[in-house]
Amino acid sequence: MFIAILLFACSQDSINDQVNSQDQTIKIEAGETHNQILENFFENYEQNQILSKTQNEIDIVISAIDQYLVNEGSDVTFSDIYYNNSDYKEFMNKIIDAGKNISQIKNVFREAHERMDSKQAILDNSLALMDIMLNYEGTKEFKVVLSQFESEISTSKELNSEEKNYMLMAIDVARESNIYWHDGNNNYVPNGFGDIAGADGAGAVMAVQTGAVFYASVSLGPWGGFAALVGDAALTSILAA
Repeated sequence: MFIAILLFACSQDSINDQVNSQDQTIKIEAGETHNQILENFFENYEQNQILSKTQNEIDIVISAIDQYLVNEGSDVTFSDIYYNNSDYKEFMNKIIDAGKNISQIKNVFREAHERMDSKQAILDNSLALMDIMLNYEGTKEFKVVLSQFESEISTSKELNSEEKNYMLMAIDVARESNIYWHDGNNNYVPNGFGDIAGADGAGAVMAVQTGAVFYASVSLGPWGGFAALVGDAALTSILAA
């Protein structure tokens, strides 16, 4: 699924007008890019190597994400986003610490919503996506249920166009992540393998929940929001493994 990544500001009309005049658009497959980052990373690690989630390990993963993005032509790195916003970094680290614990992840979402004053509809849909991952990840019903949710997001009257765009990107990551971890074709199967795609989806929607995608799009250009969302998902996925 190709997603149009637009350079836009958070509901600021003057900047939106400027964006429309510049017509800056990038078309990228968020989910497949996420999976490729994982594949490239694990190729450089021995089978079943366990990451400890220390800041040093986080830095190693972020460096790998940066390298992939740059190689794909991005003028923005995930480091530009993760290291330059203390609140965002704090919540991302909480998601990392939660690992595959969906209940704990949902509590982090609620905390971020209260502190960052995000839109209620973003929180509600983020929680709904986590419920889908919890109940259907790795099952035959997953694709159908996720597609239904995708349709609900596309027609939502509570989300504006940019919010829909990034929520649809998060859904794309969740879909492709489920394929990566459950179709048997990935080259890395960690000890204690479980439902990791939920962690991937959590990272993706955390970037929306905290407003990181919107800030990054405005301050860093059309690659900014994409790097924030896909980088979040890849970081949480690798460390949840």
